[in-house]
Amino acid sequence: MRIAFAVTTIFLFFTLLTVYAGDNMKAFPPPNEYLIKHPYLEEFAHSPSCEFIEIRVKRYILVERFQNVTEYRIDHDMDHTT
Repeated sequence: MRIAFAVTTIFLFFTLLTVYAGDNMKAFPPPNEYLIKHPYLEEFAHSPSCEFIEIRVKRYILVERFQNVTEYRIDHDMDHTT
């Protein structure tokens, strides 16, 4: 009997940034794109316990079949949205 496994693993290295904190609305207002897309969540977005975060991935490491390892690095200097 032969058993074959197709295993793929992704490791992420990232930074978390606070974009909005509900208890500090003046410093971090909720993102307009979010409220335009989800207007029914406005009350939630303004609640003191709500916090929006941005995840900035620095690099991905993709491991396939326990031996094929590929690393992808993200250059945020080329990101014009910030």
